Formats: sequence, C-alpha cells, structure tokens
Amino acid sequence: MLIPKAYLTDDIYLYGEIEFYMGGAILPKYAYAHFGNLPYDTFLKVGFDQRFMKPSRKTEGYPLAGNSFWRDNSGGIFLGGTIDPFYWRFSYTNGYSLAQRQKTEDNPVGDNQDMLHDNTKTAGYSNLGEVGVGMGFKYDFEELGKLDTMGFFYYYQMSAVDEQFLINNVTGYTSTDRDQTRYGANVNYSVLGANIFAQFIKAEDGALERYAWYIQPSYKIDLTELFGDPDREFLSAVTPLFRYGVLETQNIGAVWNDQLTWDRQEYTIAVITQLYDNVKLKTEYNLDRMDKGTGTDEYGEFIAQLEVKF
Repeated sequence: MLIPKAYLTDDIYLYGEIEFYMGGAILPKYAYAHFGNLPYDTFLKVGFDQRFMKPSRKTEGYPLAGNSFWRDNSGGIFLGGTIDPFYWRFSYTNGYSLAQRQKTEDNPVGDNQDMLHDNTKTAGYSNLGEVGVGMGFKYDFEELGKLDTMGFFYYYQMSAVDEQFLINNVTGYTSTDRDQTRYGANVNYSVLGANIFAQFIKAEDGALERYAWYIQPSYKIDLTELFGDPDREFLSAVTPLFRYGVLETQNIGAVWNDQLTWDRQEYTIAVITQLYDNVKLKTEYNLDRMDKGTGTDEYGEFIAQLEVKF
C-alpha cells in the first residue's frame, strides 16, 4: 500500500491510498482533496472516501459490519465541522452497488464466506446519489476518560440492477421496493490506556432488513513505563484486543445453500506490537461462525501484518 499526502498549503492537501496486489492489480482506495480551516471550523473533502461512520478498526481484518457497510469508497463531497463539544458530518456521494464479497482476507473459493457487501460503484451514475448525515458528541472528562459518540443516517435509492440482484441472489426475496437506508451509532470510550468501542448498524435494502453490531475492548500496555525506561525505542508498547460481532438477516430465514441469508458471529483476538515509532506488527485470529438454518459452519483465519510508515 502506498499512501501519498501532499500539502499545497497548511490547510489544503491531496491524499490518496493505492493498494498493490499479487498478479499486478493496482487499486486506488482513497483519492481526495481536503480543504480545512473553513468558516465556522468546517472542512470539505472532494473525491473518493469511505462513509464517515467508518471507525478506526485498529486490526487488519474488518469486522462483519465493516465488510458489509463501510469497507469500500464512493465519490462525492464530504463536509464536517465542530461546535464544541458537538460535531457534525454530511456527505453526498454516488452511492454504492450491492455485491457479494468474501469475508476473509485470503478470499477462499467455495468456503461459504460470501456476504452482502456495499461495493464501490462503477456504473449507473445517473441515479440520485446517497445522502449521509451525522451528529456527534466528543468530550474529555480528564481523570474519568474521553467519550466520543456519533449517530448517523444514510439514504439512497437502489438501481434496478440492485433490485434484480437481490431477487436473483437472496432466496425468498421478491420485493420491488428500492429504498435503502443505513442508520446507527458509534460509541468510543478511553481511560488510562483502556479503550472500548462499539458500533450498531440497522440496514434496509428494499424489504431486506439486516442488523450488525460489534464491541471491541483493548488495552495499550506502555512498556517504557512498565520497565522504567523512557528512552526505550524497540518494543515500546503492546496492545491486546478482543472483538465480538454479529450480523443478522432479520426478516428472511436462513437457507442452508444460500450464504447471503445466514446469520453470522465473529470472534477476533489480536495483539498489536509497537516495534519502533513507525513500525507495528499486527497479529490476529478471526473465527467466523455461520448459522445455515440446518446447523452451523465455522471458518478460522490467522493474519500477520508488518506495518511501516515513513
């Protein structure tokens, strides 16, 4: 991954993320111009970015909610501002298209890992775009910790292609309703090195209803303090992390041979090691459990990533 960031002035910069894959594929993940320090403490982004409900997930793997609703990007405008202790967000983008995506990083074939996914749109730009609004509260309670919470809402009208996609791929789906909404909340609380994050999302795609949530506690162990060595450069911190998430299809029953109808649970255990100031080693294990209606299926995956920023 290559992440360029070029400042034109102190308040204007260009930002991008480019991913390189084995086999030669090169995909831009983000690409936008950022204008900061606008009147009333606002900012503007123009280009390709993810939904602002996306949190900092910390791990390399995505939670079920992330794979479903905020992993990909869309082109448009993104606005935000702060009136302490409140902040707001607004977006108007091209929207997304419904697709299937493997849950895991290694993309196995035939392992029943496909799930519904809001995919980057590559056609049908003549439709009205997606509108997103958010309102948050952020406050430092000093010794009692820091709280950051935000509610969000997105509305879009699916294309005829997405309508047909649901009819063709989700067993039991017959509706011609095209209204699409995503709404929910993020809650983040930090105190004395401990952090707990939770996200709740309710999604409606026509007549298909889904509900996703996860909770993610973690604790950063400062090894420079633990060993009384403030000048320590190597192995300065370790962060153990646990995540539990759920994705439910609420109004369509699970069909044993249709993985898009299955309810899912996910358990993640991770350790993030700060090797040097700009070098992290991420190790994590994800266990996914899927309710097939006639029983459960499980899939485990171990991921290790060395992250170097310069």
